[in-house]
Amino acid sequence: MNRRVVLVWSLIYCLSMFFTTKGQDSPYPPPQQNTAFKNLETARKLIDDNKEDDALKYLNACIAKRPHEKEAIFMRANIYNNKGMLPEALTDYNALLALEPENREALYSRGIVRYQLKQYDMALQDFLKVRTLPPIGETKTAYFKTDGTGKMVTGIATMSTMEAEILNHTGLCYFHMKNYQKSIEAYSEGIAIGPSADLYVNRALAREKAGDIEGAISDYEFVAKHYPGHPLATWNLMNLKKNTSMKDERLKDLNRFIEQYPDMANGYASRGMYYYEQNNYTAAAGDMQEAVSMEPDNEDYLLNLGLCYIKSGELDKAGVIFEKLTAMAPSNSGAWFSLGNIRYKLAAYDEAVACYTIALQFGPDDARILYNRALAYFQSDRLREACADMKKVLALDPDMGKVKKFLSKHCEGR
Repeated sequence: MNRRVVLVWSLIYCLSMFFTTKGQDSPYPPPQQNTAFKNLETARKLIDDNKEDDALKYLNACIAKRPHEKEAIFMRANIYNNKGMLPEALTDYNALLALEPENREALYSRGIVRYQLKQYDMALQDFLKVRTLPPIGETKTAYFKTDGTGKMVTGIATMSTMEAEILNHTGLCYFHMKNYQKSIEAYSEGIAIGPSADLYVNRALAREKAGDIEGAISDYEFVAKHYPGHPLATWNLMNLKKNTSMKDERLKDLNRFIEQYPDMANGYASRGMYYYEQNNYTAAAGDMQEAVSMEPDNEDYLLNLGLCYIKSGELDKAGVIFEKLTAMAPSNSGAWFSLGNIRYKLAAYDEAVACYTIALQFGPDDARILYNRALAYFQSDRLREACADMKKVLALDPDMGKVKKFLSKHCEGR
């Protein structure tokens, strides 16, 4: 046979084998070829293999054929929840609870989703109702436990070990609804059932809000002693004590915190502010730079770094920071004000006026901005506008003697 013909037939054979086998990697038939029961069974296996995206296809097909298949609805809701698709998860939990109103697991799960969606009053009702229902046996469904900030995952539990965690979330709902006493009561009940660092820290946060500083300190100290290495407890305890500690002690606390948690930006930012308050602007800028390197989009850190540069006379560096900040957060009045101050120091008075004017759009009653714009107007020989701003400043702050002097000297008869 001609060699070219052999090569052509070989190529055709390879292509035919590719298209014949393509799509057959999965050992399961396509969902549209299955019964609802077979799709549900396949979804269970895929979930056990941590293939949630594939399981979702089979669950959708199952529910399309049997809309009231409770297990399929619950499994799909859990997948949506895991993937952060909270509105979709909530819809499925609502559907399941319409079919089975006392499904404790679904009720708790819906409460978690509502809490994440900041529907605190509705989440609270779910958590309260869960506690009226009899506990269920062991379940494979896992739940992430979070701290009081809602940002840090601190563990995993199942419904059979969740009584204390239900009370924790009950307390969190009350906390966000500003009912701090009820929040404290829920945390205390949870501690009595199953004490944990999260419950103590969350109770401390609620006690702070309720004005019970001694109680908050006691809870934080308990966590520091019995659950060492809890960053939120360490941080909050240090901040509660800072008003009563000496400056040297405050710096030692900050140094210890940074040594223990070198990857947390707020430690460097706080030490930077400490140095700033002590007029050590070089050290302050160094710490603020470290904080910004960890969280480059944090507006507060950028603002404070820029202020450090202004205080140390590094106006070019400060200008770069505030230009970045105003581009990133155009409504940040403080950033525009600071950029205006830099332009004023560089004698770019028209640019300073422009910056102050933008700052006033977002802080119209800020006497400082009006006063500085008046000075920039004056330096630009725009006396009428300067006098108008000074009069507004005086109306906002009648005790500013320097404003009265300016008006008397430059604005009589205007």
